[in-house]
Amino acid sequence: MPTLPQDAEGRVLVVEHDPAQSTFVAHALKDAGFDVEIATSHEEALAKTGTGFEVVLVNIRFGGDSGIAFAERIRSVQHDECKVVFIGELPDKETGVEALDSGDALLLAPFSKAVLTTEIQRLTDDLTLEANYGQR
Repeated sequence: MPTLPQDAEGRVLVVEHDPAQSTFVAHALKDAGFDVEIATSHEEALAKTGTGFEVVLVNIRFGGDSGIAFAERIRSVQHDECKVVFIGELPDKETGVEALDSGDALLLAPFSKAVLTTEIQRLTDDLTLEANYGQR
């Protein structure tokens, strides 16, 4: 099971409209020691992002909207100080390419708890290195 870096809070926001998916993701990350909050709407997610998260997971097809466009809004609120992970099923190849260009990671459904927690751990480790050594 991943361990959090000592100086990283490991705060994760899950932006997901599907209750089953958000519950799966939240439980997996909490079990791994992350501090997790869930937002089920764009408005709720934007309100929560002002409190600072290291990682934001966004459903790539959030409620029929583009999760990619919404992630750009989150980054502007967080001043690019968070990692964005897209999760879910890809509607087409072009969306996958755009997600890889726009985000820090892409987890295609279905994914395991191990894959999820390992990827989030990698991103929080990256943030710790960036904070400690000024690399971005």
